[in-house]
Amino acid sequence: MSKHLPPAAKLPPFLFGLVALCASALTTLRCWFSRKETKWFEANLDKIWSLRPKSTFADMFIKQVYHNQIMVAFETILEVFFPGCITFEGINEFEAQMRPLEKEKQGQIMVSAHLGSWELIGYAASRISDCKFYALAKPSKYKAATALLDRMRRKMKILVLWTSGASAQKNMIRALKEGSWLGFIMDQKPMGRRGPKVNFWGRPTEFVGGPAQMAVKFKKPVLAAFCVRVGPLRYRLFTKTVLDVGHDCQDVQQLTQLMAQEIEEAIKTYPEQWCWNYKRWRFDDKMAL
Repeated sequence: MSKHLPPAAKLPPFLFGLVALCASALTTLRCWFSRKETKWFEANLDKIWSLRPKSTFADMFIKQVYHNQIMVAFETILEVFFPGCITFEGINEFEAQMRPLEKEKQGQIMVSAHLGSWELIGYAASRISDCKFYALAKPSKYKAATALLDRMRRKMKILVLWTSGASAQKNMIRALKEGSWLGFIMDQKPMGRRGPKVNFWGRPTEFVGGPAQMAVKFKKPVLAAFCVRVGPLRYRLFTKTVLDVGHDCQDVQQLTQLMAQEIEEAIKTYPEQWCWNYKRWRFDDKMAL
């Protein structure tokens, strides 16, 4: 365990039992009432893994993903209020990947996906690094929810740069210039579907272009990082350096494709911890949503 993370803390047994019970109940309710979300989920599963909608395997998979997402959310909240209750595997390797990229103190880029817990990646990175960690985030349509998320992230030492507003890009550049980490969730739908189109799961897919553009323009190193749930209050971190310090990459399209490839490989290892449960692709058939 890294010396930068809080010492191990034990939860009262009844508390985790209550969380697990609530997660199971919420999973069932989500399967029953999130019909629109589930329909999108089924369409994506059909295209990616050929799991036919309403089949036994598709229903089991969807329930597994929903339950994992809910447990990740609950356990992240527990870590905020009981620091050290989560055990991280691969933390030393994570630190060993981060440190060389920080040696120039000129700013670094970290990319991840909606796989496992993206919040805990920022939490671990901000604790390990001597640099600040900024995460890009879209504000919720509910102001109270945005304020709550911002407060929780600050408790986790994650500084949020909201993507709304005219100064968003300027703030990102400033964060890099001050030598900080800048974290992106790469697999979210770019605004207006404008972004480099890459091969993702065998389909042309628009990806967020900001990370590659900044890495090329300002010669910043790029680290792909993921944090997956491997058991109750246990998570595994794994990383790969996409661009090292002093790189000479000049192709935004090629770099975005490399990032998408790393994300796809990570998902293939832990498929039950990822899936787009919203309209991401434009299908040509009648399943199109």
